[in-house]
Amino acid sequence: MTSNFLNMHKGINEEAKKWHLRVEQPFKLDDPDKNWTDLANYGAVIIKGEMTAAAIEQIQNINPNVIFLNVNTNIRGCNIVRNDFIEATTNILDTLYEIGHRNIAYIGGKSAIVNLDGKIVLRKDDLHEDGYIA
Repeated sequence: MTSNFLNMHKGINEEAKKWHLRVEQPFKLDDPDKNWTDLANYGAVIIKGEMTAAAIEQIQNINPNVIFLNVNTNIRGCNIVRNDFIEATTNILDTLYEIGHRNIAYIGGKSAIVNLDGKIVLRKDDLHEDGYIA
């Protein structure tokens, strides 16, 4: 887990505790035995990362209250919690430049879109990288 997601996870748990809400993880996407219908028993479903449109639609048919964490694009009918990837990266790079750094490297990867089985179906550019390039 990245530190950004860990901070979001911690914030969700802290806020849930304040409101006397319970946060559970019924399964992970890469678990071989998932019971998707169990999601109907929850007030909302929080998913980290992007999924295919077909996967999102299937989940919304079970539970319409879907929240995505840390995704790069808007997802129709879903709430999203994310930082401003490009602005944050630009601010960091501007600060480094202002204090005299001129040779700055970026090490990153691609974002992934997965299906209901947790299998990657598409990789796309990461917005941190887009900010670095700009």
